Amino acid sequence: MRWIGILAAVLLLAGCATDGVAEKSGSDELRTDVAPITDRFPDLDPVSVQWRSGTLGSDSAPGPSTYWIDAVIELDDEDFAAYVDAHDLDATAAPEDFRAPLPTGDLQRADTLDEQFSVGEFHSAVYLEAESRSLVLSTVFP
Repeated sequence: MRWIGILAAVLLLAGCATDGVAEKSGSDELRTDVAPITDRFPDLDPVSVQWRSGTLGSDSAPGPSTYWIDAVIELDDEDFAAYVDAHDLDATAAPEDFRAPLPTGDLQRADTLDEQFSVGEFHSAVYLEAESRSLVLSTVFP
């Protein structure tokens, strides 16, 4: 009988993920309000933002939720240059399953940039795009 409980738990968890990665769920509303972003990342001073958010996994799974935010944050020239100067950036591919409209230019990233935005319980992947002076932020948190 014990194996039935284990099998049920495995099936429940499998229903929350595809290929071992929890699926993002949310309303798909594209938001442009700045405060929810700057409240979580007070060092940012955006010119504009576009973002979406939601939870990971299924709403039917018990326990606390893990939240996600995908944001494209346009910065002024000075703030953008400060991020570029502070990090040793490398070209990279666009993030998979990103829910906000990505800028069309080439993305760059650095582990140190991720670390700068991964404070406390926030875990972030951060990219810079020079043409639009955008910081692309994908973060999860409890």
